Amino acid sequence: MLFSKREKLNTDKLGMTFKFLRPNTWTFLSIIFILISVYFIVKSNFLAAAVFLIISGFFDIVDGAVARITAKITKFGAYMDTVIDRYVEVIVIFGILFVGLPEFLCIENVIQNEFHICKWRIINWHVRSPVYCLNL
Repeated sequence: MLFSKREKLNTDKLGMTFKFLRPNTWTFLSIIFILISVYFIVKSNFLAAAVFLIISGFFDIVDGAVARITAKITKFGAYMDTVIDRYVEVIVIFGILFVGLPEFLCIENVIQNEFHICKWRIINWHVRSPVYCLNL
């Protein structure tokens, strides 16, 4: 199904435009741009991360187009492109793991703001016990 729609996308012009580099070079460039994207994901700059993610995806399209135009289609190149695509996915997911939670989802902030925890409160002059004060 998707293969039939792929023929409608004419990548010949794209391949001719970017054939000044080898297809494997474009594949490795996509890794560089995805690492930059993950840096921005970790820094919570999602707009810049999206821009570099799109550039990386564009390079993934370019490497296949250049390989077809320059007749450098090899089994190794196809295998490497597939493996690099999986690495890109794992790298992005790994980067998302380091994104901090928004304040309203952070459990510590919820507990501190909603329940106003008092560490120790002197109930009697001689007895100390932890008391959790509720601000209702």
